[in-house]
Amino acid sequence: MAIIIIMWEWLRWLLGKPQSAYSELAERESAISLQSNFYYLSLNYENDKWSIHGLWPQNSTSSYPQYCRTVTFDPSLLTPIRPQLQENWASDRGSDDTFWQHEWEKHGSCMFDKCDEFEYFSRVLNLFSFVCRGNLISKYTTSQTTAMVPFDLNFNLLPPS
Repeated sequence: MAIIIIMWEWLRWLLGKPQSAYSELAERESAISLQSNFYYLSLNYENDKWSIHGLWPQNSTSSYPQYCRTVTFDPSLLTPIRPQLQENWASDRGSDDTFWQHEWEKHGSCMFDKCDEFEYFSRVLNLFSFVCRGNLISKYTTSQTTAMVPFDLNFNLLPPS
C-alpha cells in the first residue's frame, strides 16, 4: 500500500501538481507571488516560544534585496526598546548587537520606505506584537519552527492562502 501512495505522489509531482506535503506552502507562495514588493516577518520557534528573526523586504517570494544603501548601526539608538528586543529578538549565536547590526545592514537598509534604524526595529516589534496578540502565527508557519508572515508595503497583513 505504501508503494502505491509513493507512486501516486510521484505521479502527481511529475504531472506538475505539488506533493501533498508541500501543497499548502505552494498555494500560499502562489498567492503572494501576485504581490510584488512586500515584507516577510520571519519568526523562529525556540525554547517553547516564538521569536523574531527579522523583517525582510521582498521583490517576490524568491527574490529579495540586500545591503541596498550604506547605513551605520548605533546600538545606543535602540536603548528605549532594548528590553523588548532582548525579549523577542535575541541572537542565539553571539551578541545581540552583532545580530541586530547584521539585520539592519542587510535588510533594514532595503526597506521600501527608507526608515531609520529606530523606526525599523520598532516597526518589527510592533508587527510581532500584532501577530502574537491576534494569535495569527499558526496561519503562516512553514515548518514546526519557522513562520513567514507577509505584509504589504503599508504593513497590512496579507492573507494566508
